[in-house]
Amino acid sequence: MSLQKNKKGADKLISIYWFMILTIIAGGVVMMVNGYYSSPYDVREVEGDIFASKLANCIYPAGTANPNFVSVQGIIKPEFIENFESHCKLNIEPEGEFEKAQYYAKITFYRTEKKKSEEQVIEIGNKNFLVDCKSKDTSKNLATCVENEFWMMFPGDRLKFVTVLTAIGKTDQNA
Repeated sequence: MSLQKNKKGADKLISIYWFMILTIIAGGVVMMVNGYYSSPYDVREVEGDIFASKLANCIYPAGTANPNFVSVQGIIKPEFIENFESHCKLNIEPEGEFEKAQYYAKITFYRTEKKKSEEQVIEIGNKNFLVDCKSKDTSKNLATCVENEFWMMFPGDRLKFVTVLTAIGKTDQNA
């Protein structure tokens, strides 16, 4: 009879250890999942690509120069540049009263691909981010910059090389 009592005691002791092991494993899984999902995703580079694509589609939709943007003679219309944000349906204004814009875009038109012959530049947004684009630092406290390039056919079969530089701030959301 003493053998059966010892066996019951051993089963109870094993079940306590088994419960402790399961608790440790469950706690580890919870900690790993929390650590993985608690850090914010930094999507500024993707957002910069989307912003650059939207700008490129505004001035060069479907592979033809926007007639509101370029005259028949191939000259960029100044009234389009003055109201660039409204023509392209952009809303890059800051959300709060004391906040600064979190976006910057610079569209540059060149005669050749060598980027030495600037013809015209369009800039919108917070120009302070341009300094971050020139920096080699990749800190999350700086704006994320994306540069896209393409050739654009102007009326009169004139090709121009175009660069679209976008900078996305939002450092507070991605820290």
